[in-house]
Amino acid sequence: MVERPCRQRLLRPAAADPTPLHPGRRHEEAALLLAARGGTATDTTRPASFAYWHWDAHRNAFNRSGTLTGELLLHRAGDHATVAAGLGEGPPGFGIVDGGPRSAFRLDRITHRDDDGLPDPSDPDGVRQFLSMLGEPVDRAAPRLTYRPLSPAEAAWLHARLDETPDVSAAARFAIPLEQRDELTGDETERLLHAWQAEYAGRPTEWNAGSAVLHALLRHGHAAAWDIVAVYGLRAYGVRALVSSSRPAERRCWAPDAGVGGA
Repeated sequence: MVERPCRQRLLRPAAADPTPLHPGRRHEEAALLLAARGGTATDTTRPASFAYWHWDAHRNAFNRSGTLTGELLLHRAGDHATVAAGLGEGPPGFGIVDGGPRSAFRLDRITHRDDDGLPDPSDPDGVRQFLSMLGEPVDRAAPRLTYRPLSPAEAAWLHARLDETPDVSAAARFAIPLEQRDELTGDETERLLHAWQAEYAGRPTEWNAGSAVLHALLRHGHAAAWDIVAVYGLRAYGVRALVSSSRPAERRCWAPDAGVGGA
């Protein structure tokens, strides 16, 4: 996006170049576009201000067909207010959140929630955004991450989604926020254990909700927990420490992908 009196443009990553983009390259593109519109890169009366995104963000936010399936971080160069004005509220059906002069803009689909703040289970973007919100720690700088308690409606929604998701890999996204708050029931833990053992036989540590279920097994006093502890080795130490801790449930956490530590 290049600043002119009333016109801006969002610069998109070049499809033919798979390498991560450096902001300096965006300055070069902005200068070329500004020159094509009759200005120059050194014209102090019309300086270049533009938004861009990196290829890593592109790969995470778009699927192979080019559909936005996740939040896209938009970085800027030049004047923050000019870029914010140029981006506006976003294309129809999308919204842009301004992170401020020291942060990125965030582009995502506009979704709807009911009176309890719950998304339609059939809306993948709404579900994704809701789960992302639940997975946000109270304070990322804290030595041990914490999560706010679930409302009764939120807990019921997660239990319902977990119950209707037979695929253990897909169930992970519902199991993790529940057990981060000690809310996996004994029956749910038992069902997830058997599905985990069947689907990830010989490679149990590859399931990203494994530490959550291990935590639930230990919390419920399930005998199978110690077999998993033996497989996880040192990675199980943090989970065991959390279970034996006297801290409130909302103050416990683990890294879903790694087994222990912070999310």
